[in-house]
Amino acid sequence: MTALFRRAALLAVFLAAGCAAQATFLERSLTLGNQVYRYRVWLPPHYTKVRRWPVILFLHGSGERGNDNYRQVTSGLGPALARFPNRYRAIVVFPQCRYGREWYGDMELQALAALEISHWGYVLALGRVVISTPAAELLARPDLGEVFLGQVATPAPARPSEAPTSEAMT
Repeated sequence: MTALFRRAALLAVFLAAGCAAQATFLERSLTLGNQVYRYRVWLPPHYTKVRRWPVILFLHGSGERGNDNYRQVTSGLGPALARFPNRYRAIVVFPQCRYGREWYGDMELQALAALEISHWGYVLALGRVVISTPAAELLARPDLGEVFLGQVATPAPARPSEAPTSEAMT
């Protein structure tokens, strides 16, 4: 009986160690060629590697461009996640487009690389990817879904009160 209890306790500790108790924005970086790109990954409350999670690739609008790895989470989906973390049962990847650039070429590649790296670092259900963006130039692109993993692009909420609940992700 003691051995069974020890195994159960060890399993409980192992599962708890892989579980985030609260939502968090993690800072990450990647290198393409000789350029370093920083991005954020949001993990929902009670994230665990025991299950596969849907993923949202959030491509911000022009006002959040830069290389500070902060502005991309200050509008749209970022504040909604901070304010209503329990509404979302998905991992969100926030790459940042550089000043004077758009989501084409190198910026497109770094967004896809951030998503790919996140796939290996977290347990993502890549068959359940949503691309979200308030960027009008992206929503007007007829090839957006083809370029970003064959998925359908959906507009990001303009205000947190319009943010979809996690039921929309399941």
